[in-house]
Amino acid sequence: MKIVVTGGSGYLGTKLVNVLSSLNYEVTSFDSEYFSNCWLGPKTSNKEQLLFAQSIVPSNLEGIDGVIHLAGISNDPLKQIAESELYDPSLDYTLKLAKLCRDMEIRFFYASSCSVYGKQNQTADENSPISPQTPYSANKEKIEKILLTLSTEDWKPLILRFATVYGPSPRMRFDTVVNMFCGLSIVESCIALNSNGEALRPFLFIDDGIAVIEWFLRLSNYSFRHVLGNRPIFNVGTDESNISINGLAELVSALSGNVPIKSLTDIENGRDVLQDRKIREGVDSRSYRVSFDKLKNVLPNDFVFCSLDEGITRTINYLKFLPLDSDTFYSSRYYRLQYLEKLIDLCILDSSLRYTQENDN
Repeated sequence: MKIVVTGGSGYLGTKLVNVLSSLNYEVTSFDSEYFSNCWLGPKTSNKEQLLFAQSIVPSNLEGIDGVIHLAGISNDPLKQIAESELYDPSLDYTLKLAKLCRDMEIRFFYASSCSVYGKQNQTADENSPISPQTPYSANKEKIEKILLTLSTEDWKPLILRFATVYGPSPRMRFDTVVNMFCGLSIVESCIALNSNGEALRPFLFIDDGIAVIEWFLRLSNYSFRHVLGNRPIFNVGTDESNISINGLAELVSALSGNVPIKSLTDIENGRDVLQDRKIREGVDSRSYRVSFDKLKNVLPNDFVFCSLDEGITRTINYLKFLPLDSDTFYSSRYYRLQYLEKLIDLCILDSSLRYTQENDN
C-alpha cells in the first residue's frame, strides 16, 4: 500500500512514517521541513520531500492509496503573524487536498484534536457540542466542518480527534505537557506547573495513535466505509487517560522518584520556552473529559492501549537513555512556537512562513 503523509517530518509524522515503513507500507513524507533539524536521538532514513501541502498536485498522488494529513501549525499564533494569516491557509490547502483525494478515490485521514471540545461540564463524545478555546482548536473545528461537506456515499474523510499526544519520537517536542513534565523531572529534579493545574485533559501515547491509524489503513474498502458510517469522526484515546494537570504532575512525580512539584515561577531556567501563553492568571480555560467509546467499539478486542503509567515510564526511560541534559531540554528547537519565531527572526522564514529567497532550499 502506498501512503503519503503530510507533515511527515514533525513530531508525530516522523515516527508514523518510520513505523509504517517498517510494516512494509511504501510511504512518502511531504513536509515544509521547518523542523527537519530538530532531531533528538538516532536519525531515521525516512523518505522525505520538501513540499508544502498547498503545493500538492494530482501528479504527486498518482498510485497513492491513502493520505494522512498531519500538516498544519500545531501551536497558537506567533508574535510576528496575525491569527488569520497563520491559520486561514490551512483551511484552503486541506480542502484542496481532500478534494483531490475524493476525485482520485484515495482515503483521506485528517489529524484533528480533542482540543475542539475546549471547555466542557460533562464528558464529551463525538456528538457533543464543541467549544474551542484557542485559535488552534477553532481552526480544527472549521476544517472538520469543511471536510464533512465533501462526503459522498462512496467517499468520506476520516477525522481523528487525537487526545494530547506524548511519548518518544526521533523529532521530539517538549511543549506538550507530559513530555515537558518528564523532561523537567530529569533536568530540574522537579515538575513545574504553568497553571493552577485544575484543567482536565485526555492523553495518548504516540505509539498508540500510530497503531490506530495503521488499523484504519488495513481495513478493506467495504469495512472502511462501514466503520466510518454517516459521521466519520473518532476520538482517539482511552477513558482511563482523562486526568487533571495536577493529577498528571503527581503521577509523573511518583514515577520519577517523588520529585517535588513547583510553580513555573519557582524555577530559574527556561521560563521563556516553558511558559504557556494561552494560560491567563494561572487558569487554563481548556478543560474537557472525553469519551472514547465509539473507537473502542470498532477496534478489535485484542487492541491494547498503553496505560498512562506505562507511557510515562517509557518516556522517562527514553529521555534518560539519550541522555537528556539541560541545554538540550531548553533548546528552542523542541518548542514549536519559539522555534518558528526564531526562524522568522533569523529571516529564514518570512511572515507567510515561506523560505526567504536567500534561504530557499
